[in-house]
Amino acid sequence: MSPESPLPAVQGGLAPLLAGSVVSSGVLLGAVMTLRRRIDTTPPRWALAIGSGALSALANLAFLLAVRSGDLSIVAVITALYPGVTVVLARVVLGERLRPVQVAGLAAAALAVSLLALG
Repeated sequence: MSPESPLPAVQGGLAPLLAGSVVSSGVLLGAVMTLRRRIDTTPPRWALAIGSGALSALANLAFLLAVRSGDLSIVAVITALYPGVTVVLARVVLGERLRPVQVAGLAAAALAVSLLALG
């Protein structure tokens, strides 16, 4: 396509993101329909799953916008920190215990991102 395409989002941005969300939702719904009797269907679990999917889509959209308009070196480092968010959520939501080495790793990662943002 030419650089002046009337559909800039199709060139590698929003269309693949939307397609990925639709396909993953379809696979999940297919699995739920197949394994219906084995899945806990209480409302809090559904709300958590829907919220998780919405936040995932929002995170992907934020990454896409950051890559398009931001400094790629900073965006890449911040994106690489997503396992840290998982660790923090496990602590907050599930009450997981963090070992001192994990706390030190999270602190070092936060410090690294702060220094990159300043530089």
